[in-house]
Amino acid sequence: MTLLKNIRQNSSIKLITIIFITITMLIPLSMVENTIRERSGLRLDAISSIAQRWGGEQIISAPVLAVPYSEKIIETPAPVNGWIPPENTHQKKKITYIHHMAYLLADNTSISTKMDTEVRYTGIYKVPVYTTKTAIKGHFIKQDLENLNQRYKNLNWSQAKLLLPISDARNIKSISSVKFARSDIDFVPPSLAYCFNSIEAAVDLSDIVNSDLDFSLTISHAGSSQINFLPLSRISDITLKSDWSSPGFNGAYLPLRRTISDTGFTSKWRILGLNRSFGQMWHDNNINNVNFENSQFGASLYQPADIYQQNIRSVKYAALFIALTFMVFFLFEIFFNLNIHPIQYFFNGGAISTFYLLLLALSEHLHFSIAYLISSIAIVTLMSGYSMTILKQKSRGILIGVITAIIYSFLYFIIQSEQNSLLFGAIGFFSALSTIMYLTRNIDWYNVKPASKLE
Repeated sequence: MTLLKNIRQNSSIKLITIIFITITMLIPLSMVENTIRERSGLRLDAISSIAQRWGGEQIISAPVLAVPYSEKIIETPAPVNGWIPPENTHQKKKITYIHHMAYLLADNTSISTKMDTEVRYTGIYKVPVYTTKTAIKGHFIKQDLENLNQRYKNLNWSQAKLLLPISDARNIKSISSVKFARSDIDFVPPSLAYCFNSIEAAVDLSDIVNSDLDFSLTISHAGSSQINFLPLSRISDITLKSDWSSPGFNGAYLPLRRTISDTGFTSKWRILGLNRSFGQMWHDNNINNVNFENSQFGASLYQPADIYQQNIRSVKYAALFIALTFMVFFLFEIFFNLNIHPIQYFFNGGAISTFYLLLLALSEHLHFSIAYLISSIAIVTLMSGYSMTILKQKSRGILIGVITAIIYSFLYFIIQSEQNSLLFGAIGFFSALSTIMYLTRNIDWYNVKPASKLE
């Protein structure tokens, strides 16, 4: 009984030791993960740096008509002892004019944008940027102009402005004169604080307010990361063409039609006024009810599984892979009556942890697949050669190398399977657990006797 008890204690102690080492390996793994996040943060800083100099997210939309008007406020003198003085006395009514701005959207707009992309570098980090060429045309209809005139009195049509919403004037590379009501008018910086960031063109509509007004212009932007559109018309037809092969569509509306290939993509939207969260006209007093942000939509320069996403994805499986590798070594102890020292488990765990650091460092300079291949070959060779000694036979070390290579091959497959990585990971680990359970089904764990000493 005493001998059996000692055997049980030794087996338990060995398993507890392996579990402890596995948990301890989480410390270097967490350090590697923090390093990955730090390097990813540096990449975001690089993107921000490029955006400040080249251009950030750009907004493209149809122009908006802004017409000033004045509201007459008459202040009657307060009664004195219940008596209101007559108007012909020195206490006269006070008349004040408050200036407002009324805004009107176009009836129909067609926007066609061609986006050419390129890659800029900041140190070792590459950032996709773009330049756009956009043609905008549309018209304001007579009925909307009449409705605006009826809703807001005293409109000063001679001081009307055609506003073109922008994100940052510094990122405009070129812009044509706007053809508006059979005239060519240049855009200039805004003269007033409007309800959105814009440039303006002064238009005198005092003689043509009772007719449809057509407009057209072309504009070129420089930007990065994402391009956005605003549906500022009753019907907005928008076409975006680009040579970027992996777009991400986001915002309030998805494309009505889209085609994506290795040479680029084309997407088309049609947004109706009923789809928006704001109306066809408004004034500056109710600007809080006009939420443009909720109606933005567009496309981003999506980078599928960039190196930091892939590194983070790989390190998330590290603890399970260490546990699986340690289980393989423990089975070698059982089947071949070996005694692997805890320090040797530490060394193997350290080798596995080093793989992720090596992968991160190499993937910043090489293609991820090549970096993964080099890192995995290095670690498989290291562990296989080391195992030839601690497992007492070259064939056993080679077997460890084969098993480790299979594990890393499976990990690479999971990393590359963006949409199905969880499914394949679950199936893989279920298969590994099933294999281990099958191989150990006949072991009497109460009578497992490790070797008494290193051979």
